[in-house]
Amino acid sequence: MFIIGLSGTNLSGKGSVREIIEKRFKTYSTSLSDILREDLKQKGVEPTRDALIAYGNELRKKEGSGILARRTSEKMEKQAQAQDFDIALFDSVRNMIEIEFLKKKYGGRFKFLFVDAPVEIRYKRSLIRARAGEHQASFDQFKKMDDIESGKTGEAHVQQLVKCGQAADIMIINDGTIEKLEEKVVSLLKGYLK
Repeated sequence: MFIIGLSGTNLSGKGSVREIIEKRFKTYSTSLSDILREDLKQKGVEPTRDALIAYGNELRKKEGSGILARRTSEKMEKQAQAQDFDIALFDSVRNMIEIEFLKKKYGGRFKFLFVDAPVEIRYKRSLIRARAGEHQASFDQFKKMDDIESGKTGEAHVQQLVKCGQAADIMIINDGTIEKLEEKVVSLLKGYLK
């Protein structure tokens, strides 16, 4: 089974890449954020974007930066090993130690895929998407939040999207149509699955 860690900047199309992989390949798919959602649900906290980010950073600080990758890989191994999947997909990898954990655990079977798009395109997507619980930010507010999520604060336990992007084995720039994105994803992964 081929193991993919998936990450990307906010509104880069990471969710679309996940959907393409799930549609085109026999995939066991899980998300590091699912651990956060489950914990927040048990605490009675609504899993908004801000709550997920804050709780993820808190959990990494308390239990180590690789905690989400460790807990998610344990969950995957219990559920997926007995089945015949081509790909195990770990979505929402957002910290270098999470990447290092998955690389060490899965060796040559693991590749880290990062999705990005120009910030102006991602901001336009935010205006179109307008998710419940997300306020309509100005471009400057959007960029400021993007800087925080990118890990420009330098702390080890926070999201580190800039460093994650630099560590990518596979980089996809999603600045076109969904059809072009699907072509890129399928072409790249078929090469790895040969």
